[in-house]
Amino acid sequence: MPAWQTFWPARLLAPCLLGRPSGPPACLHQACLADLLARLPACLADLLACPHRACLADHLACPPARTCLADLLARPPACTGPATFQPACLPAVPGLLFCPGLATFPVFLASRGHVDASTQWDQDLLCQMAGPIAPDDPWLLRHARERYLEPPSKEPYNLELLNGKNSSMGYNIYRISAISWLYLDTTIRHLFKDEPPGFFVEAGALDGEYISNSLQLELEKGWKGLLVEVDEEMYARLRKKNRKAWTSSACLATKPYPHQATLVKFVNHEALTKDVDSLTMRGYNALTDAKDLKERMGHGFPTYQTSQCLPLQTLLLSINATNVTMISLDVEEMERDVLSSFYDSKVLVTVDVWIVEHRHPEVELLQADRPDFDFIYWFLSKGYSLYTMGLHTPIDYIFIRNDSGIHTRAFAARPPEYTINLDDYLPRRIS
Repeated sequence: MPAWQTFWPARLLAPCLLGRPSGPPACLHQACLADLLARLPACLADLLACPHRACLADHLACPPARTCLADLLARPPACTGPATFQPACLPAVPGLLFCPGLATFPVFLASRGHVDASTQWDQDLLCQMAGPIAPDDPWLLRHARERYLEPPSKEPYNLELLNGKNSSMGYNIYRISAISWLYLDTTIRHLFKDEPPGFFVEAGALDGEYISNSLQLELEKGWKGLLVEVDEEMYARLRKKNRKAWTSSACLATKPYPHQATLVKFVNHEALTKDVDSLTMRGYNALTDAKDLKERMGHGFPTYQTSQCLPLQTLLLSINATNVTMISLDVEEMERDVLSSFYDSKVLVTVDVWIVEHRHPEVELLQADRPDFDFIYWFLSKGYSLYTMGLHTPIDYIFIRNDSGIHTRAFAARPPEYTINLDDYLPRRIS
């Protein structure tokens, strides 16, 4: 790992998450690290007054950390440019340098007179101008895992489906009335009935149970996975379900790098007084970039939530998930952007099956949908085949990767009712 990634990550990562670009600072020599290291003893003394001193103290209790600092003080590097700053001992204590409490250490040093504040500002600007942070940046992966991912629950399930109470009847009514969910539930069961346990991602997971496309795979087949839900209230409910999957409250980035976005959430009287209506209303939530946001405004009172967005590949790589069996993507009009951000960067994660809710861009909210051939051809260009699509509103598309193990088996056993003849949906010519 280059020295700049080892020494500077805490300072660089915060602006990167906001969507501002970052990169290796060509300005290391401008900061004159030799001068900084020469003043390090005084800095460490002042650090005793810093509220984050316990973090540093934990590492100083480790003999290798003390040896590392002593080595740095004994031979400060010459201030001749970034190539000369390669102290071998720095990678030995990455926890010391990445401690969240030390993210503000440069600002603290500036306040104590050890680093010139204007020089620090120039450094940050030059470093950010180098370009966006990559989805697989090692410090970003670590930050995502520590701040935006929670591990699978070890507690017993807390599901309405399993509690057997009469109060759950209203909640579970979707299991016989939600046509699009019934279609997908049946299709997923058929598609994976003879497949070994895999790994799923469900983006737009709501409370982790209501109209979930992944719950049956987890409960009945022992799949592992990742549930993504950006709505803070829904995410709190999701955690209480005790799903045996990773969870994240980050929104999926619509760009191939981290950024922030505003989520518009809608509530009305029924949503505030009835649990099921509250879950239904969440289906109108959307980011401010959604093209049909004005149409959604008529379905409730809007509230706003600022959210951190991370590339889907970042979340997956953070938990070492490089092979995903199924991704269910329901992100309310942002699916094209999320998909583009996934494939516009270096693809480091393979996905066998995509299940994507998508409405034709010319069809308004709640109007009868029609197939989007541009969307289908885009997926075909990425090496996928259209397995089937649910002809409800909006349409659910199911694509299978051509060189995946499931492709041949799935198409060989595809029921006739799942076969799609796209010619049937092409505009008819008038003779």
